[in-house]
Amino acid sequence: MGNKEKNKKPWYKRWWVWVVAVLVVGLLLATPLIINYAYMLGTPDGKPNTAFSATDALTLYCSVLTFLGTVLLGVAALYLNHKSNLTNKRLLNLESVRESKIVFEMYFSYVEEFSNIFDPVYVLGIPNDVRNDLDVFNVIKSSQLKALSIKRRLLFIDKDNSSHTYIQYVMDKYREILDIVIKPDSRSSKDTFKEIMSFIKSNADDNNKKSLEFMYYISKKLFKESI
Repeated sequence: MGNKEKNKKPWYKRWWVWVVAVLVVGLLLATPLIINYAYMLGTPDGKPNTAFSATDALTLYCSVLTFLGTVLLGVAALYLNHKSNLTNKRLLNLESVRESKIVFEMYFSYVEEFSNIFDPVYVLGIPNDVRNDLDVFNVIKSSQLKALSIKRRLLFIDKDNSSHTYIQYVMDKYREILDIVIKPDSRSSKDTFKEIMSFIKSNADDNNKKSLEFMYYISKKLFKESI
């Protein structure tokens, strides 16, 4: 069925369309001659068998042709206007989809940046070169500022979705892990290491679940389709 529709010729390439077109054009060209011939037939006494003169008949014929031409031009104008509206609609849809993809990428970057704090290597450094507390704080704070920058932009361009509870969850978790690092002097770096690892272990799976649910929600809102 699909192949038949694909191989189906356009209407203007079908043979019968051209036959009809030739007949119509021939009839239009022949009509004045037919009028003239019918007018000249007359009656047996040689007088025209009509109350109209040939000029009247031809004038009427020209008026009809003018009317038909006006109607056809009107139909053509409506058709072109319809096609133009469809084209504009498609262009607007394409632009809307393009903008939605950009916003979606921003949300994805937000989630990805936040998820970095659940990577021990990203936060604490490699095992043979563990960061001190100040460096750990700077790494987490830098990640928080990047996420906050994305959040601020989203508040302007996508106000409705940027108020999702996951956004607040992210900020709360940033504060929670920063509070671990900003500890009293009495605690050692080893204690900080243990508490951060405990934080990561306790929250990583929960964040994975929440972030997936959040991105699923965002994708439905932005692209207006069921996934």
